[in-house]
Amino acid sequence: MIVEVDVETGEVTLADPRTFTEFHVAAAGPAERGIDAVVGALGADGCVSDRDDHVWVSKATIRRLAAADSKWDAEFEAMCEYAAGKGWVDPTGECLAAHVVWVGS
Repeated sequence: MIVEVDVETGEVTLADPRTFTEFHVAAAGPAERGIDAVVGALGADGCVSDRDDHVWVSKATIRRLAAADSKWDAEFEAMCEYAAGKGWVDPTGECLAAHVVWVGS
């Protein structure tokens, strides 16, 4: 699944919410706006940044964007368990690491 962020409009959507084998943020807009523009669009509870090319995205935000049902949630939790094993979950267990890819800039 791909979290799509338009840094110009602030719109955030989730593409391919049933694809559990990939996860990243696709940021649309001028890359010179930087990672702070992505964080701003996702909102304070959505993510924080600790590097120039990654953000932490909250599981709650992903669930909200996916309009999750119980089957989706079970598959998402399996994805989160895999991510935890790779070190891609923050110490609270509430956020997933996502690489930011700038598109259309």
